[in-house]
Amino acid sequence: ADDLEAVLGATLAPGRKAVLAGHSMGGMTVMAAAARPGVREHAAAVLLCSTGVTRLAAEALVLPLRAGALRTRLTTAVLGAKAPLGPVTPVSRKFLKYATMGRGSAPDRVDAC
Repeated sequence: ADDLEAVLGATLAPGRKAVLAGHSMGGMTVMAAAARPGVREHAAAVLLCSTGVTRLAAEALVLPLRAGALRTRLTTAVLGAKAPLGPVTPVSRKFLKYATMGRGSAPDRVDAC
């Protein structure tokens, strides 16, 4: 939120506005910064794409478990962990691909992550 407010202040002249678009965690950043005067001054409109507003841990399908308290606790731990989540291993690569990419993802795209 601090960074977004700083970028808007540094790149837009007083009185100028921008359309803010936030995808995924960028949407969360826009929402977190929405009440800040520097953001409100420069935001003409906001587009939120594929982002979580509420109940993210309870409704996320990252872990292949039945919905319930266990999945919510584990998802909260994973989403709340500081990245990176340990060393890069074949298992961690498979988990990252499962959680963030489609089955047909090109190997070079998986390696880039």
